[in-house]
Amino acid sequence: MQNKWKDLLSFSAGERLGIIVLIILILLMMALHLYLAIHEPSAETSEAEAIRRELELFGQQLTGGGKPGDGFKVALDETLPEPPLLFDFDPNTASETDLIRLGMDRKVARTLLNYREKGGRFRSRDDLRKIYGMSAALYARLAPYVNIASDSAGMVLLTPATGGPLILDMNMADTIQWQDLPGIGSKLADRIVRYRSLLGGFSRVSQLREVYGISDSLYNMLEAKLFADSSRVTRISVNEADESMLAAHPYIGSYYARAIISYRRQVTRIGSLQELLENGLLPASAFEKARFYLSL
Repeated sequence: MQNKWKDLLSFSAGERLGIIVLIILILLMMALHLYLAIHEPSAETSEAEAIRRELELFGQQLTGGGKPGDGFKVALDETLPEPPLLFDFDPNTASETDLIRLGMDRKVARTLLNYREKGGRFRSRDDLRKIYGMSAALYARLAPYVNIASDSAGMVLLTPATGGPLILDMNMADTIQWQDLPGIGSKLADRIVRYRSLLGGFSRVSQLREVYGISDSLYNMLEAKLFADSSRVTRISVNEADESMLAAHPYIGSYYARAIISYRRQVTRIGSLQELLENGLLPASAFEKARFYLSL
C-alpha cells in the first residue's frame, strides 16, 4: 500500500518543472494585483488632484507667480480665430474678419468681398441673399443685425473752398477708404480694420497709435483727419461672456479673462465694472482702456 501511495505522489522531472512555473505565475499575478490595488488612483482622486493643481496655479498667478500679458501693440498679419459674435454690421464695409466673427464661413465671406470688389453694393438686407452659399438659416440669423449706412456715411468731405481735410469715421471706413489717407497703404489699412474688429470698434482716435506700423509722425499727420463714433463700439458682457471671448479682446487677454471668470463664479454676478479694478482683476491701465468695451 505504501508503494502505491508513493507512486501516486511522485512526479517526473517535467511535472515538477511545470508545477514550479505555475506557482511562479500565480505569485506574479498576486503581486501585480496587489501593486495595482495600492498604486492605481481612483477617478475621484484624480479629478480632485487636477482641481487642486488648477487652484494652486491660479493662486500663484493672482499673487504674482505668473506673468500676465500686458497691453500689446498689435502686429496682425494673420486672422485670429474667434467665437461667433452677433453685432450690427454693414455688408458694404465689413471686413473679412468681421464677417467671420459673425459666424460666416470663410468661403461665403470671400464671395461677399469679391461681389463688393466687382462693384456690387448692398442696398437692403435682402441683397445678402444674392451671395452664393448664404443659407436661409444664416440669413435669418444675420438679417436683424444688418445696418446699411447711406452713401455719405463714414466719410465727410468738406468743400475745397473751406480748405478742410477729408474726415474719416474710423468705425465705418473700409480698407479702400483708409488708403485715401496719406501714408496708409493696403497692408496698413488691412491691419487697422482687423484691429478695429478685434477691439469691437474704436472708442477714440488715439487708439490708432496701437496699430503696428503707425508711427508718431504718421499719427500726428492723420489725427485731424479722423473721428471715432463711439456709439458703434461693440461691448462684451462680463456676466455672460465665456473665457475665450474675454481673452480674445486686446485689452484683456487670457490671464485676466481667467481671473474674471473665476471671480464671477464666486460672486454669481458682477454688479459693477468697478469690481474688476477693486479686486485686482484688471490693473488700472488695462481697466481704463477696457471699460469702454465692457458691460454688465
